[in-house]
Amino acid sequence: MGKLRILLVGDPCGRDDEGMKRVNNHLKQALVSMGHDCIIDTGLNKKSNLCSWNKIVFTGGPANSTLQKIAAMRLFHWRAEFILCGLMPSISAEKRRILRWCVNKVISENPVMGQLAELNGLRHISQPAATFSYQAFLRGRDRSKPERSAGPLRVLHVGHLNERRNVFELACLCKDLGFPLTFLVSSTEKEDQNERARLEHLGATIISEYQNDLFAFYRQFDLYAFPVKRPDAAIAMPLSVIEALLSGLNVLSTDFGEVSAYFGEVDNVMITNELLGLTAEQLEVLANRPMMEIVELEKFDTLQFAKAIAGTT
Repeated sequence: MGKLRILLVGDPCGRDDEGMKRVNNHLKQALVSMGHDCIIDTGLNKKSNLCSWNKIVFTGGPANSTLQKIAAMRLFHWRAEFILCGLMPSISAEKRRILRWCVNKVISENPVMGQLAELNGLRHISQPAATFSYQAFLRGRDRSKPERSAGPLRVLHVGHLNERRNVFELACLCKDLGFPLTFLVSSTEKEDQNERARLEHLGATIISEYQNDLFAFYRQFDLYAFPVKRPDAAIAMPLSVIEALLSGLNVLSTDFGEVSAYFGEVDNVMITNELLGLTAEQLEVLANRPMMEIVELEKFDTLQFAKAIAGTT
């Protein structure tokens, strides 16, 4: 297959310390490294609509607004292959049959996306969409398990600062157990000042500076916690969970999105929606277990995603 012109539909602005931006940025880099032309754009400006694309890829959503954008763009780009991935699906498959006339392919392991593809007669490739570049993240460094610090467990959460992410419950748990909690928030997304005040009142440390070296940052902590419960508060397979496991940390998570599907049977991840019922001993045991082997995370390397989009798998 020769050089392709590929449009990734998304926000091209700001740093990549937000899940969907990071996926798109790393995916673009992988596609370019494979010899293709690729840009990230909203898809609705005049410049992008005057171009001729071989493939148009929607990684975010899909939501109702995504369907409207697809229908509008199909008028300009009737020859392009439209690909839907579904990092954060919020539409019901049985009611969206219009997709069979607008979308050519679904690339996702999300069950909602699989059902959507089946009901609409779309070609379906089972491949995680929540991916990022291992090479850029690890930088070829030692991945041995970080040394456990003396004293109470140092707990980390990475994400947007708003009440939808259920971080207040996590902060209450950490305060009760005497575990210091650090919250790394996006430097580009608007934060909820009331939520910041609530968390800081419970003793949480909030860092909003951009971290160029996330691998080194994660390894300053002993346990990663993902307390989100609302499906609209994060992408279905949170990148931070993968990043933490790749960094050598074990993970405490709620039964959110695709976390159970990928990690429900492994010792490195504890899944529970009853955070406040956990004991210090349970979390100590979790934190001190051996780390996950990298081979168990290879499916989340963005190169696999890029090959599926380019049609080389």
